[in-house]
Amino acid sequence: MTSIHSHISVRIVSMTYKYSPHQMLLRQEALKILLGQFGSKNNEKGLPKYQSHIIYECAEQWVASGNLNCDGIIKHFLSIYGGYNAENY
Repeated sequence: MTSIHSHISVRIVSMTYKYSPHQMLLRQEALKILLGQFGSKNNEKGLPKYQSHIIYECAEQWVASGNLNCDGIIKHFLSIYGGYNAENY
């Protein structure tokens, strides 16, 4: 148990130093939009179409690219991951 909690703490501290307060809010907004739009999508077999790590990766890229708001994030996601098939990963 201790190692799991230590890993989580390290991740939270790392993100705190990685992003400014504005970037943390932008990341939160990006995740809310992306998870709302794509987090519950299923493929024809009823399995998740997009794994959550793909959604988080997109949000991370969005913030790291210097975007100041989430305008266009859905289009960005679809341009990169639109043909993504979770069964192959």
